[in-house]
Amino acid sequence: MKSFKLIKPFFISLLMLILHQAIAQTKKVTGNITDEKNIPLTNASVILAGKNIATTTDAKGDFSLTIPAAVKQPALEISYVGFVSQKISLDNRDFIKITLQTDTKNTLADVVLVGYGTSRKKDLTGAVASIKRSDFDNQPLTDVSQSLKGLAPGVAVSSTTGAPGADVKIRIRGISSILGNNAPLIVIDGIQSNININDLNPNDIESVEILKDASATAIYGSRASNGVVLIATRKGTLNGTPKVELNSFVSFKKTTDRFNLLNATDYANLANKLSPGTYSADELDNFSKTKGTDWQKALAQTGVAQSHAVTVSGGNGGTSYLFSGNYVDESGIVINSDRQRYALRANIQTKVSTRLTIGLNLSANQNISRNISPYYTEVWDAVNWSPTEPIFLADGNYNKKDLHGSIRQNPYMILHESKGENRNFLGTAGANASLMILPGLTLSSQLGFNVSNNGFGFIANEFINPTIFAGQGAAKSTFWQSSTTLNFQRTISLDHKFSILAGFEQQKSENQFFSANGSNFPTSSGGFYNLGLASAQSIGSSYSAEQLRSYFGRGTYAYKDRYLLTATYRGDGSSKFKGSNKYSYFPSVGLAWRVSEEGFMKNSKLFDNLKIRGSWGITGNQAIAPYATLSLLSRANFTYGGTSSYGGYSIQGAANPNLKWEETKQIDIGIDAGVLNNRISFSADYFERKTSGLLQAVPIPNYNGGGSVVKNVGNMENKGFELAINATPVQNKNWNWTTSLNFSSISNKITSLGDVTQIFVKSTDDFFENITSYVTQVGQSLGSFWGVKHLGIWQQSEAAEAASFGNVPGDNKYQDLNADKIIDGQDFQIIGNSLPKYRWGFNNTLRHKNFTLNVFIEAVTGYQAFNGQFASAATPSTGQARAITLAEAANFWTDKNQGATYANPISATNKNFIQSSQWLQDGSFLRLKNISLAYDLKKAVIKFADIKVIASAQNLFTKKKFIGTDPEGSVSGSSDSFGGYSTGVYPSAKMYTIGIIFTY
Repeated sequence: MKSFKLIKPFFISLLMLILHQAIAQTKKVTGNITDEKNIPLTNASVILAGKNIATTTDAKGDFSLTIPAAVKQPALEISYVGFVSQKISLDNRDFIKITLQTDTKNTLADVVLVGYGTSRKKDLTGAVASIKRSDFDNQPLTDVSQSLKGLAPGVAVSSTTGAPGADVKIRIRGISSILGNNAPLIVIDGIQSNININDLNPNDIESVEILKDASATAIYGSRASNGVVLIATRKGTLNGTPKVELNSFVSFKKTTDRFNLLNATDYANLANKLSPGTYSADELDNFSKTKGTDWQKALAQTGVAQSHAVTVSGGNGGTSYLFSGNYVDESGIVINSDRQRYALRANIQTKVSTRLTIGLNLSANQNISRNISPYYTEVWDAVNWSPTEPIFLADGNYNKKDLHGSIRQNPYMILHESKGENRNFLGTAGANASLMILPGLTLSSQLGFNVSNNGFGFIANEFINPTIFAGQGAAKSTFWQSSTTLNFQRTISLDHKFSILAGFEQQKSENQFFSANGSNFPTSSGGFYNLGLASAQSIGSSYSAEQLRSYFGRGTYAYKDRYLLTATYRGDGSSKFKGSNKYSYFPSVGLAWRVSEEGFMKNSKLFDNLKIRGSWGITGNQAIAPYATLSLLSRANFTYGGTSSYGGYSIQGAANPNLKWEETKQIDIGIDAGVLNNRISFSADYFERKTSGLLQAVPIPNYNGGGSVVKNVGNMENKGFELAINATPVQNKNWNWTTSLNFSSISNKITSLGDVTQIFVKSTDDFFENITSYVTQVGQSLGSFWGVKHLGIWQQSEAAEAASFGNVPGDNKYQDLNADKIIDGQDFQIIGNSLPKYRWGFNNTLRHKNFTLNVFIEAVTGYQAFNGQFASAATPSTGQARAITLAEAANFWTDKNQGATYANPISATNKNFIQSSQWLQDGSFLRLKNISLAYDLKKAVIKFADIKVIASAQNLFTKKKFIGTDPEGSVSGSSDSFGGYSTGVYPSAKMYTIGIIFTY
């Protein structure tokens, strides 16, 4: 024991010596990191330069790092997303205070929105297209959809009509459903909804991210089979000084194209040739003087649009704000059509403490449109009414009857006397909170709500309908969303970065509808406001509700910023399905290899960035309306064998409780690259989307009760290739030229329809009596046209063969598929397709000192469109017109004009099949979508404000083969099963704009 007492001081001394040496070999450094406003930055990266030693800041922005004594001149590398990275030498300091500056140049380019969060672009494993405000800030926009057209590969954005505020059709990488909606999910500031993006103020948009493959979209599960559009609205900045922006412009619009029709004299001469004595010599003399009526011109007007927007933003003391207002007043290019939009927005964010941030987003939009319809029968009638007919009779009353041409009413009268109004209010509210529980561990919660109230009314007065018909209606829809996520992020040394996200979400939608109609009013002076005056009345109403409950998670991992992994999983439970089919599950995985981070690639200095990506995943589609698994009742009248009718109900279709979700499996292989200091970058992707369990209404045989039942019966696939190239060819003190080119190719094919190989689809129009113009067929693309193939005109040399068909030279000649010498339904075949195969976008911005020139070109190719207006004007036997009004069709076949392309209209043996390739035209077009020139005065005129003046033109030039109206409207259609059907849609317009922007 005595010896131990002697040895004990020795061991203590030795231990203290060892500890002293260890301490002498290391150095502890502490510090604090904030932004320009002295707000702590949490989870900022702190790395010892050249060493595998790193840490991150806590909630107060503090950090601590131990530095080996062997490091003679230690320096720290500080980085944080959205801020300029710094490298700072310690210079023997034990404590260091660091202020990071906001990276205004690269923040938007480096950080993109993803599902329930953000990501550095270089860390993405999925296919994401990003559109920033700078891509369209020199284009005067009245609608958000205009900012998406042609700017992202694989994204098809087409206007359904040229009407003011018209809906748009957005398709991402093709279509995945026959029965369901193929529109993408729209998420605005984290709130999911089925709202029309054109209800938004385009001046409020900060960025748009388009999620395309399963790795990017599967986190949204059953709502993501058609892709996801993430929209971030502008926020205020903590700069202490309010910023005010005033944006005003006015536009003038003209029709882009018109049909080349016969004038009154030529029309009358042709009518006399076909039916002698139709017009007298005096009438012909009068037509040569008056020139008759140009019905297309009579229905057209110069549209004028004005837009005024004000935005106030700023922030201080941890609270940022943005308030905006927008007013749009727009008259259409068709008489008596217009719309107004009023929009308000408030975005507020507050950093309550170093751990807690809360935010509130509020918006309200009121849209009022008058006499706006996507389907304009009067535009159709403008090419069919005889140019010899006046608008008004000699007594000043409307000319209601076309004696020789159209069988429909005076289109000018209909448009001028029409009174239809639609009022739509959309209100949204979103509240969010983010709490940092521990450094790197954050709890976020979001509550969103939106309500849409749509009221409409119309009246057909005594000029249009002798009995006067009127009606009103109201549709209300509400949507709730509650989302909670827990996100953990951690960086271990320099090599390992990972994050884990877990979340729970609930949604509920309710829809209500009510309408009331009346006829035989004593007067039209009360409009549609007093339906009680009608002697005959009817009402209708409906209600539906649906709910969705979801659990989801995502994990990401990066090793040395070279090898990247993203995995997601989501389970959705829908009230639309029953039993074990109520829930469906959607996994995905994405891998990426940043080859440019490998040593051998860094040494070559060939690529600034080179990343190879691959992903696989499953998304879903509910694709059915609420209560589709049930047998519904519809009203029916019964006589019970007597003469009196009694009201009752009948079953509307059969129940199918075994309905399941449509399921879409996707693969994507992509590459991202950048060279020449990233002045040239490109992305290329190949993808496949295979949907199984397609939901479709299947007919029930009459002996089983008739009607139809919805079943999971088919499969469909989309394959495609995408390419995006961005470059800065010129960049110096006075000149800057940025350019981007994107291209996509998509093919669609039905691979199964269950027990059948074909499903015929009727086109829903008022002109051709719901003819069966389309077929959904195994092995073919959706939207395939069904009809006979037109082979030209029987010639004199074919007289004998023509006779075997019951025809004579000069008659239309069609392909006889079954060789039975009869042209009928047995000879129908697929004659074309309405889904565009190729899309291009080419955007250029050239800056010289204070001038900015933007030129944007869009092209859509590889599809056909049915030109119904053209057909009705070219032949007198379509059921809508009794004469030819198209100028070129007046050059028809005769014995003396055998080289003509149009059949002899007076031949008793001639047949004109409307469902014919004769009326299909190439719908491809190339369009100068925008050309604008802006000049920045930079406080040269008004000392306290920056001023930008903009002059632009939209749709200035279009190269196309499609005759007459704009082919873009025919691309959209009301369904993917029967698109490309051009039958009198509201025409598109050329638009010339001047505008000014004040910023101070």
